[in-house]
Amino acid sequence: MAEHPNAELLRRIYARDDKAFQSGMAPDYVCHTPGRSQVAGDFKGWEHRTKHGAQIGELTNRTFRVQPVGTFLVNDEWGLVPVQISAERNGKTMDMRAFGVWRFSEGKVAEHWEMNWDQAAFDEFFR
Repeated sequence: MAEHPNAELLRRIYARDDKAFQSGMAPDYVCHTPGRSQVAGDFKGWEHRTKHGAQIGELTNRTFRVQPVGTFLVNDEWGLVPVQISAERNGKTMDMRAFGVWRFSEGKVAEHWEMNWDQAAFDEFFR
């Protein structure tokens, strides 16, 4: 059985295939990063998503990593990807589970929620 096209797109996104991400992104795409840290907020479109990623990269001296760790649950409308996130910053380390929750519309990524296992620890790390 062939993999769902949305799962294939998510695999490419998590493999850091920016061309696939950009071409698979809906015009009104929004990334939601919860919390109260300096990286929290809603990031709309490719330009803001790219700036958000660059900010996290700069704050962690490019050590921030997101690794899928399990089964991608995907259908026409939704995707759920369990991940392990890790980074180093100012002598601190972060290593925790998280989930990427994705919403699709007409075969394109419309929204992404970054759901951290321990939001308080994530906020403290980026404080």
